[in-house]
This record gives sequence, structure tokens and C-alpha cells, in this order.
Amino acid sequence: MDVKSLRKILTAPIIISLVVTIVIASLGYLSTFDQEGKTNGEIVFYFFKYILLFFFGVYSIVANFTVLLSVLKSSPKLSGGAITHIGVAMMLLGILFSSGYDQIVSKNYTGILWSSDYPDEVNKNNLLIYQNDPRKMHKYTLNYKGIRKLFEGKGYINQNFVKETNNPEKYIAGQNIAEKNILKGDTLTINGTENSYFEIEYTKDNGTSFTLFPRVQMNEAMGIVYSPDIKRTLFADLYTHVRTFPDPEVRDDWGRTDTVKVRIGETFYLNDYISVLESVTRVNEVDGFALSEQDAAVKAVIRIEGETETYYAEPVFII
Repeated sequence: MDVKSLRKILTAPIIISLVVTIVIASLGYLSTFDQEGKTNGEIVFYFFKYILLFFFGVYSIVANFTVLLSVLKSSPKLSGGAITHIGVAMMLLGILFSSGYDQIVSKNYTGILWSSDYPDEVNKNNLLIYQNDPRKMHKYTLNYKGIRKLFEGKGYINQNFVKETNNPEKYIAGQNIAEKNILKGDTLTINGTENSYFEIEYTKDNGTSFTLFPRVQMNEAMGIVYSPDIKRTLFADLYTHVRTFPDPEVRDDWGRTDTVKVRIGETFYLNDYISVLESVTRVNEVDGFALSEQDAAVKAVIRIEGETETYYAEPVFII
């Protein structure tokens, strides 16, 4: 087309895109200043690249929308190209705002390092939390409640409440779980044998709370795979993921073994936990092991008082 026609077609989209870009960039530029009204060249440099990307994205939407209106009047079947370009431009703006406005809220201000073997950035951007030890993070109080397994029709269950069987997809309930309508001895089908979920409760200052379950997958082909859980709201999404998870097959970092002699009913300590040997009895059946007539098995029941729950360990000695 001739220069006059080209100028006529391009003028309106360029002007609209410039106006929108200037307005948005002005609001964004104001937000880059700190409390003292200072900024630095690095922020401005990166922000300038954002401005260019934003302008191109807006222009692509406006220009192709103009083309789309024109094509719909004459040849609707040819509108696919304009629609595709509008979609790509919207995706570009989505990526731009997602990356430009993301914020790390898990800054570690506790002074407790995750690991001195990792760079400072890793320790600074990841909060180390302990089970049942609430920690403040951003505008939330976090409470890590432990590792959970996901079972079909039952949801997330404390892994300490179930026992493995010879079938990796089947577990046995080791105790009654009232809130799940599960009785001790019930057979449960696991949803993904390689998955472990970490229950983390978030509580705001106003008392409202929600729970997320980031996942760790022990994948034979890909190693350890970390998958976030997401709290979605209208204006922001909160991504939570586990940064590290010890390989259960590697036991080099286990503590030393202690031998303690106790009587029935006597209190003793397992690490820092108060424990009681409740009973020692002979049993005729052992999960995952076939006893013959020449075998003998003795099971101990040990009550362990945890921070928020009581646990039972049932080790078995087989002769």
C-alpha cells in the first residue's frame, strides 16, 4: 500500500499504545522508588525493558484488533491470523506482569541457615521451618504439620497413621482416624506411591487460615521432583514449594544408636520425646512377613508423646 494509507492505518494503534504505555509506566515507575524517594540505574534499566515489551504487547493487541474488525466485515473466515496474534500478545503481557511483579515472601530473617553448603541467596530466600514450630513469614504465620500421603477417597493422611504392606499401592490404618471415618486395620489405596505431601497451615493476623500441600515426588527416571501448591486469589497467587527433601534410601545422616533398658510402664526418652514402654507381647501375625511354625515374634508397644499428638511405635522382634 502507499505511504499515506499505511500512515493512516498505523497512526491510531501507535497513539493508543503510547498513551496506555505511558499511563501504566508512570504508575509502575512511581512504585520503583524507595521510601526516601531514591532509585538506582539497575531498576530503571530493567524497567525500561519492561516498558518496551509492554508497548509491543499493547500495540499488537490494538493493531490486530483493528485488523480483526476490518476482516470480520468482509471475510470472517480470514480472522484466524488476527485472533492468534492477539492471543500471543495477551500471553506476552501475562508473562510480563507475572515476572515483573513477582515477590519472594519466604525471606529468611531468622539467622538460621538452611545449609552452609549452599549459596547465600538460597539461604536468604528460603525459610527453614520445623514441625509444629510456628514461624512468621510475610503477613502469615506458618505451621508445618508433617508429611502426608494422599489416599483415594480419603484425602491427605498423616503417614505415621498408616503402615506399608507387600503391595506398594495398599496401606493398613495403624489406628482409628475419626475425621476420615477410618478404623484401625482398614485397607487404604494410595494415590501415587512416589508422592509425599507437606501439610503447611497459613494463618493471617485476622485469624483466617488456609492449608497448602506442596508435593515431593521420588521419581526413578527424573530423581526428586518438587511441585508447588498454589493459593489463588483475584490479585495474586501464593506459590509454596519444598526446597529440599532427604532421600529415604540414603541413611548416612541418621543419628547414632542408643541402647536403653526399661521396664513395662517405665518412662524414657527417644531423642527429646517422652516415651513409655506400654507392653511386650507375643504375636502370631506380622504385617509383611509370613511366620512359620518354627518362628516366634514379639511386639513392643511404645507410646511417644509428640508436640501436638501421641504416636505409637510397634517394633517387632522375630526369631
